[in-house]
Amino acid sequence: MPKYDSLPERLAIHRQDYRISIVGAGGKSTLLSLLGRVYRERGEKVVLTTTTHIRRPEQTPELRVLVDSTLDELQAAVNGQTALLMVGSAAPDGKLAAPAPKLLEWLAKQPLRLLIEADGAHQFPIKLPAAHEPVILPQTQRVIAVAGLSALGHPLGQVCHRAELARELLDCPLEQPLTPAMLAVLLQHGYGTYEPVWLLNQADTPALRFQAREVARQLCSNGRPQRLLATALLQEDN
Repeated sequence: MPKYDSLPERLAIHRQDYRISIVGAGGKSTLLSLLGRVYRERGEKVVLTTTTHIRRPEQTPELRVLVDSTLDELQAAVNGQTALLMVGSAAPDGKLAAPAPKLLEWLAKQPLRLLIEADGAHQFPIKLPAAHEPVILPQTQRVIAVAGLSALGHPLGQVCHRAELARELLDCPLEQPLTPAMLAVLLQHGYGTYEPVWLLNQADTPALRFQAREVARQLCSNGRPQRLLATALLQEDN
């Protein structure tokens, strides 16, 4: 996958960043999968997991899904890894939930890439997290915050998960079209404390790429250096 072989470096993920949490909306699952594939192609051991609820992927020759496994089963799968591993527990709604705490604790101690989807967005392109979100594993070394640029120009209430919280923060009606400045406020307020790498996804058109530059300018307006990448993950994957 030549288009993505430098994705970790483009996201400022250091060689020693073994535990990576992905938060936000608008491309988390895609990024999780792409990073996993890159690291596997580099010959590294990689485990994908979640601390929330995510869509349960189909098992394929390239992806082995372990659900409600024992610690012994997990250890055997990691030690003999021949495919990308997804680890979790069965959720009542058919989704994949976080694995048992003892499994997460064991994984966090291993010399492997542990890639964690740590936020839920209900398929919205942007999100303002509630007080209990995101669910960041304490051992996390790098946080990547994702936002979908397709939300720009559309009413806040139609594109934002936790829209009522966003409305209160921005002091605007839910019908207000989302601007780059508004998106930057939501991102900084929701995830800035984690000093994340910002991934502005869905930059599919020249117009959206132009607006991505404005979001980036707003994020950097406090004078503090920011790590930021604007791209179109699905478009690049075609």
